[in-house]
Amino acid sequence: RALFLLLNDEQFAVKKTAIKLSGRLSSRNPAYTLPALRQHLLQLLSDLEHAADSKLREESARMLGILIRSCTPFIGPYVSPVFKALVSKLHESSSQNQLAAKKPLATPALPMMANPQRAGYGEVASCVLSTIGDLSRVGGAAIRQYLSELLPLVIAAMNESGTKRDTAVSTLGQLVESTGYAIKPYREYPKLLGMLLRMLNGDINWEARRQVLRVLGVIGALDPYIHKQNQRVLSLQTSGPGTMSERMDKVWSDYDTEHEDAAAERPPNGGSPEDYYSVVAIRTLMRVLRDSSLASHHTMVVR
Repeated sequence: RALFLLLNDEQFAVKKTAIKLSGRLSSRNPAYTLPALRQHLLQLLSDLEHAADSKLREESARMLGILIRSCTPFIGPYVSPVFKALVSKLHESSSQNQLAAKKPLATPALPMMANPQRAGYGEVASCVLSTIGDLSRVGGAAIRQYLSELLPLVIAAMNESGTKRDTAVSTLGQLVESTGYAIKPYREYPKLLGMLLRMLNGDINWEARRQVLRVLGVIGALDPYIHKQNQRVLSLQTSGPGTMSERMDKVWSDYDTEHEDAAAERPPNGGSPEDYYSVVAIRTLMRVLRDSSLASHHTMVVR
């Protein structure tokens, strides 16, 4: 009972140690410890959602991560509600960043002052991202249904700087590794590979660079054909006027004009890259048939 009282101590280090010990004791005496941990979990979620002090929200997110790592079997049934609460805080942080970005810049008469509330949201978001990474290791495949909502928020956090960016990269690796969602992030988010490569070439410490390399390895190698598709999709976003279909046709036309064999690289009707060699062979033979100067070879081509 004295140990459970320490879960609400004023010192974060004391609460951290108390929750670690409670998690270790949960396997020895679950009937006594799990009800107290369940009550504390509800309290942490309530503080994370409704606390007015950003420091308290940050500590609540950190304590959730410690609880998840210390008492994994206990968290299993609560993965979905905990995950929804964490994603809600990420949405809130993203909204605050967008509102701050829309504010006009300071005039010389009124110099821009640091916004402690915005900084507080950044710290909370960083802790929430770290906790989501820990939760993904517990939830595993159950987290996969939320990836369509979560990955855009994680990738958006990678555009920022400092601790939040490094935490977002680590969380991305944990999500992909825990859910088996390899390769697909590159297809659904064409900018992702470029972002990771730019981070490697940027001015970051070796620990962050090592984490980026690990994430690249976890997501997996991207097929060159898919990479070309991603580059074309990105080029459409900055191309001239016209509908998306018209701009897509223009990109293909320009590419085919500049590269004679580009059409052979593109499987028809969205075919898979595994059909590459068959497509190349068939289109080469058709090119020979259309060329009247190669009429002596037409019989062999038909065979």
